[in-house]
Amino acid sequence: MKKHRLLLFELISRRMRWKLFWLLMVMIAAAIVDYFTEFLGDLWYLAWVAAGLLLPLWFYYAILFRRGSVQLRPKVLRLQGPLWHLDISYGRIYAATVGQMEQHFAYKKLSWREQAMLRPLYNTSGVFIELKEVPKSYRWRRLWFPKYLFGTRRDGLLLYSGDWMDLSQAIETARGDWADQSGLRGRHQQTSAQRLGLE
Repeated sequence: MKKHRLLLFELISRRMRWKLFWLLMVMIAAAIVDYFTEFLGDLWYLAWVAAGLLLPLWFYYAILFRRGSVQLRPKVLRLQGPLWHLDISYGRIYAATVGQMEQHFAYKKLSWREQAMLRPLYNTSGVFIELKEVPKSYRWRRLWFPKYLFGTRRDGLLLYSGDWMDLSQAIETARGDWADQSGLRGRHQQTSAQRLGLE
């Protein structure tokens, strides 16, 4: 199994984990100070409740969120999220081509927070995996994954891994290996040739 970490998860993790960390520190500091001064009065427990809520959120974004990757398994391409994964059979993939964030998310239409977070991705290319058909679990994608991982003009995945050519070649190799094992090599080559305009 080949795993490629995705930049989008790292960008979101970096942005959120530090905000949550400092909020957590403020709540803990407030609780400690209140222990000696009782400045919170009857509301002393709120600082501890807030800290208790912030800690799992920090763990989610600082630790679990960084698991985000695309895994090239023998039979499926797996989009791995912090808590869930989405498996897509290689037979459902039409093509893996160069993709741009601007093609699916116009920069000017994003909020200033989204612009600040996604700006690094607008300066580079990613891989767009166009799908011929989608699995049933695809319709629930927004519950488990950031919306920026999915195309808006066509069904597919928009993936940034640092080296889009390496990821694209790895996907095509995995698709070819799957086609060999499934006895579909000729059909896969014909589809690739048609996509490239060779037939």
